[in-house]
Amino acid sequence: WLDAVVLVHQGSTMCAGVIVDSAGTVATAYHCVSMGGRPRVTTRDGAHAVGRVVGVDVGDDLAVVAVPSLEGRAWLPLADVLPSAGDPVWALGHPLGSDPASGFFEGTLRWSAASGHVSAVGARALQLDTAVNPGNSGGPVVDEQGRIVGIVSRRLGGEGLAYAGHTAALRSLLDEEDRGLGPLGGTLALDVVLLEVGMGGRLDAVNVVTPDVAIVTSVALDHREWLGPDREAIGREKAGIFREGRCAVCADPGPPASLVEAARAVGARLLLVGRDFDAQRREAGEWSCRIGGMRIEGLPPPALAGGFQYRNAAAAIAALHCLDDRLPVSREALARGLRNVRVMGRFQQLSVRPEVFVDVAHNPESAAALAGILADLPHSGRVVAVFAALGDKDIEEIVAPLARCFGAWHIAGLPGVARATTAASLASRVAAHLAVPVTAHADVNGALDAAVSDGATRIVVFGSFHTVGAAMIRHERLQSQGDRL
Repeated sequence: WLDAVVLVHQGSTMCAGVIVDSAGTVATAYHCVSMGGRPRVTTRDGAHAVGRVVGVDVGDDLAVVAVPSLEGRAWLPLADVLPSAGDPVWALGHPLGSDPASGFFEGTLRWSAASGHVSAVGARALQLDTAVNPGNSGGPVVDEQGRIVGIVSRRLGGEGLAYAGHTAALRSLLDEEDRGLGPLGGTLALDVVLLEVGMGGRLDAVNVVTPDVAIVTSVALDHREWLGPDREAIGREKAGIFREGRCAVCADPGPPASLVEAARAVGARLLLVGRDFDAQRREAGEWSCRIGGMRIEGLPPPALAGGFQYRNAAAAIAALHCLDDRLPVSREALARGLRNVRVMGRFQQLSVRPEVFVDVAHNPESAAALAGILADLPHSGRVVAVFAALGDKDIEEIVAPLARCFGAWHIAGLPGVARATTAASLASRVAAHLAVPVTAHADVNGALDAAVSDGATRIVVFGSFHTVGAAMIRHERLQSQGDRL
């Protein structure tokens, strides 16, 4: 049995797994391979291989990994019938530790079998009457005939007892993988796949997928060296994700003619905000969404800051409406989503005293949106900016809508970022358009330190994903140390 058990490691995560067919397919727990990238696999005799995740079931904490180089090795079959309470079982794996009894000793892997009995059979998992070592997570639970009845998961239950996801869900994953289902060459076992375009649309990598619905929230002047010099050119690039016969939703209140024409030319069903759908705000924060002749009343305000988020929310609801025959979403689910929506780095608050917000605004349109958010959230204390941007951005146009928002600007360098300009050069460009103090600092940490020393009671960090990322890393480090900003 143990010859079919493997070590699965991805980054710093190490778990067990089991070969389940002659082709070398490995079953393990989803949380063992959830970091992204290709997992590595080590067999009992010390052979190493690299696999590819071809199927996951997040709810049942199961994953399937294709490892072609393991073809022909020992494997264990799946049981056709689940065990009953009281049946004997064995959890197979490789306990983790630093001594011979618990797994690793002088670089040697030691495989093990922990015996026990099934204490309960639930809707999603088996419960065993004995604990298993953390190294067994992702490994198989087998019956007396060596047939797999479950995959050990520390995510399906509490501490001190072992839980294993049913093989029924695993069998479904394996069947789908055999049929080659899924948009990426293997099933992801998901109801919905949401892909975000990185830049533009027509030439972006995600455009290899044919979407059921495509959304363009806005057409802004950004990445002009790649997408074109004006909104007409950029709109045409963004419309490259539209498909014949499929819904194309646009939340830009003034869409370029090129986008509308591209949708017509390809035969997409174009839905425009203000024409085909819209958002109407009511008193007490509630709003309604109109889609064609249908109106959804009494919706809660989106949890994201900014009045434009009502348009974005209406676009999301319009997109869901296009999929209503296959993906029905209740009004209660819409309301819950609006209340709970979070997007990291989009006017995200990191601390209260002082208030620290981070926002990835890095072009004129998003800078204007940030200015609008700040106008809606007046503050009686000292408000300062921590700003760093890439050298190829429209610095002057980013600064212009925010010129009256801050009492001082602390400009940061972005060491190690190839497209970044120096803090001194950026500070010079910023200062030319402002009548408030502007100072340069080596990095975001230095700029934040200076902002705190400046007596700021509200600090807004923005200008680039790199800028926001540095601030968030600092925040997490200070939190882990028990410190405030």
